[in-house]
Amino acid sequence: MATNGFRLPMGDNTARLVFDHPDYKGAEVVVRTALPLGTFMKIQKLSAEKSLDGFTTFGDEVLVEWNVQDKKGNPIPATGEGMEEIYPEFALLMTDQWMKAVTNMDSPLEQPSSGGSTLARER
Repeated sequence: MATNGFRLPMGDNTARLVFDHPDYKGAEVVVRTALPLGTFMKIQKLSAEKSLDGFTTFGDEVLVEWNVQDKKGNPIPATGEGMEEIYPEFALLMTDQWMKAVTNMDSPLEQPSSGGSTLARER
């Protein structure tokens, strides 16, 4: 039996989502990629149901920063509350790209994704 404990590598790993979709070109979103499985599954389930709770949890637990502004040019906070201010299409695109970043971190990131954005791994 092992005598030394194994500490999970739950660092501050992040990914930067850069969107090529014409409506969101220039938007940059930094998300956490090292999360407990329970948090990941909760967000995935609620996002699949298109639940507001899923998107606000995503904003509070996953978003690190973004450069998103409202129509007047005021910054929208990278929080659950800020998620409520963006368009549904953008919220879905963002959560989809985050799920790909979390579940495919070792796949080549240089290739464009089918969702219209590219992922850049950060540490």
